[in-house]
Amino acid sequence: MDGVDRMTGTMDKVIANMGELDRLMPEMLAQVPPMITTMENMQQMMLTTYATMSGMWNQIDELSQNSTRDGEGLRRCQERRLLLPAAGCVRQS
Repeated sequence: MDGVDRMTGTMDKVIANMGELDRLMPEMLAQVPPMITTMENMQQMMLTTYATMSGMWNQIDELSQNSTRDGEGLRRCQERRLLLPAAGCVRQS
């Protein structure tokens, strides 16, 4: 079998399925608009999720900027056996 025979055999199989494709095409086309709507909703959800997560990561980054300084202050208070109220170190009584 040469290449032309192989190609002819493949084309015969494709042509045999064309009638089935003609029958299914209207059903397939009817499903496209709802699929587009679903994909647009998914895109909006993904963009919203991205924006939310980006804001959260930015806030976490800002809050961790002074974490070393805050940790050093806590360590100094603990070394001096001081309590830590919201305003700062207070000596234990």
